[in-house]
Amino acid sequence: MRTLKTWTILTALAVLPACDDGGGGGADAAAAGDAAPADGAALDGAIADAAALDGAIADGAALDGAIADAAALDAAPADGAAPADGAAPDAAPADGAAPDAAPADAAAPDAAPADAAPAARLCGAGLGHALDAAADGLFYPSESDYPFVVVVAAAEGAGPIPADVARAFDPEAAGDGEVRDFAALFDRLAAYDDPAIAARYVALRAVLEAHLTDLAVYRFNEIEVRVLILGRTACGEIAGVTSVSIET
Repeated sequence: MRTLKTWTILTALAVLPACDDGGGGGADAAAAGDAAPADGAALDGAIADAAALDGAIADGAALDGAIADAAALDAAPADGAAPADGAAPDAAPADGAAPDAAPADAAAPDAAPADAAPAARLCGAGLGHALDAAADGLFYPSESDYPFVVVVAAAEGAGPIPADVARAFDPEAAGDGEVRDFAALFDRLAAYDDPAIAARYVALRAVLEAHLTDLAVYRFNEIEVRVLILGRTACGEIAGVTSVSIET
């Protein structure tokens, strides 16, 4: 590059006229003096052209470098090299957690609940104790209130209890008697005017329905009506509660 600059300067100098040592040199010198500024301007232009050429060559070298860098970048994927930032494409998260791992505190879905097994039905003494607890302190409401008495006894047969069989559970019961609906009686008792006592009737009903089938209400006699609330146990017994209703 410096050789090219020198050649340009020397060429510019070669075009200048030689000086005359003679007396007539005054006019020539004056002419040469007038021409010198123009030649100096030409020299400056040549130097500027040389500088521009240097800049162009430097720009060309920079362009060549950019092209070489682009070629290297294009070659990187083909060689299978890792990305410039060094991160593996499919690297696991920094915290080491597997991408699809369930959160540690995630609870397993609730399993479908199994069908609840029915509560075991009581028989014999066990049922007697449950009925005693439910009926303790309760009275059958009438003109004169009488308490409930628990009965549990072995019996034969199945299905609804005949009135003559029910009558045997109360020595004072006589006649053919009548059979009434169990639910209707306890619906009426649940509407008792004292809420606390009404709740006790509801609890007694729950025990009877939980452990007895074929429940019914049997009524015998007049005025002093014998009331028997009876059903069958899972063991083949007849059980329930009895009381008296005064109806004049």
